[in-house]
Amino acid sequence: MKRFSTLLIATMLLLFQGCQIQKDPAQIAAEKAYDTYLSKNAVSSLENNEFVLEANRILFKYGNYVNVSSNTNFIKLKDQQATIQLAFDSPHVGPNGIGGITLDGTASNIKYKKNKKGVIDFSMNVQGVALSATVMITMTEGSNYCTAVVLPTFSGNRITFNGYLYSIDDSNIYKGRAL
Repeated sequence: MKRFSTLLIATMLLLFQGCQIQKDPAQIAAEKAYDTYLSKNAVSSLENNEFVLEANRILFKYGNYVNVSSNTNFIKLKDQQATIQLAFDSPHVGPNGIGGITLDGTASNIKYKKNKKGVIDFSMNVQGVALSATVMITMTEGSNYCTAVVLPTFSGNRITFNGYLYSIDDSNIYKGRAL
C-alpha cells in the first residue's frame, strides 16, 4: 500500500508539473494595448507639463526605502503649480493631516529631453513657502514607470520617488493640507 501511494503521488506530480496556465490571446492583446495607452499618455503628459507621479516606494538618502500608498505619495504638476506630498502609514497625523507633509510651489526652468535610446529626462525647479528644490524625473519610453529625485536646495537630504506617471485625469490621489 505504501508503494502504491508513493507511485500515485509521483505520477500526479509529473502530470501536474507539465500543466501550465495559458492566457487567452485576446486578454494578452488587451493588456498590451492598455500598457501602450498608459505609456503614450505618460509621455504626452510630461510634454504638456501636466502630470501626476504616484509613488509606491520612497527611497531616502542612504538607501533606506519605504513602500507607501500611491494615493497619498505623489508629485503633481499642473498650470506651473507643483505639489510634492509625502504621507507615511503611521499613527502620527503630521502637518498635512494624513501622516506626512504637503508642499506647494511654482515650477520654473522646466526642461524635457528624450535621447536616442528612448530615455526621457524631465527636470524643474520648484519654489514655495516651505520648499526650494530641483525635481528630476527619468522615464523609459514604452513604460509609464519612472523615478523622480527631489534635491532640496538648502540641504543634501534627497528623496527618490519610484512609481507610475499618469495624466491628471487618470490619476487617483488624495491631497492633504499644504503648508
